[in-house]
Amino acid sequence: MKINFKTWLKIILSIIVFFISFYSVRSLLNDNLKHEDFQFQNPAIGIAVPSVKLAEPDAQEVDLRELIKGQKAIIFFWSSACPHCVKAIERQDKQEKELAAKGIRFLSINQGEEIGRIQQFWERKKLEGDFWVDINNTLPSILKIVGVPSYYFVNEKGVIVMVEHKLTKGMIKYFMKL
Repeated sequence: MKINFKTWLKIILSIIVFFISFYSVRSLLNDNLKHEDFQFQNPAIGIAVPSVKLAEPDAQEVDLRELIKGQKAIIFFWSSACPHCVKAIERQDKQEKELAAKGIRFLSINQGEEIGRIQQFWERKKLEGDFWVDINNTLPSILKIVGVPSYYFVNEKGVIVMVEHKLTKGMIKYFMKL
C-alpha cells in the first residue's frame, strides 16, 4: 500500500500536535503554574493567623501565632483518617527540612484527634517532623477550613496569602516570591 504526500503530511502534523499538547499539559502539571491557575478564594485569605493554643506531643501548650512569628510558614491541616492526608504527610516529613532551608516554617496541625492516637500514628509511620493539635478545635471555624488536607500559606507578617488542598513545587516557588 502506497501512502501519498497528503497522508504523510497529516500523520506528521498529527504527531507534532500530539507532542505539543502533551508537552503543554505536562509543563502545567510540573510546576509551571501561575498562581491564578490553582488558587481558589478561601475567606481566610487576607486575615492574620489567630492566636490559638496548640498542644505539642508532650502536651505542652504553644501559641500558633508565636510559632510562625516573623517568618513564612505553611500550615498543613490533616487527619490520620484521611488517606490523602496520610500520603501527603509522608511526603512532607521529608520536605520539611527542604522548606526550612528556604526559610519556610512547616507546621503539621492535626484536626480532631487525640494526642495519643496521633503519636501512635506518627511512630507507626516512622515520621520525624513535629506535629501539633488544635486543643479546642477552633481553627476550622476561624480559618474556614473546608476539608483536609489543607495548606495555609502565611507570609512574614502572619497573614494568610494562599489556601490550597495540595502542595506542589510550583506553589512553593510562587510562595517564595510573595
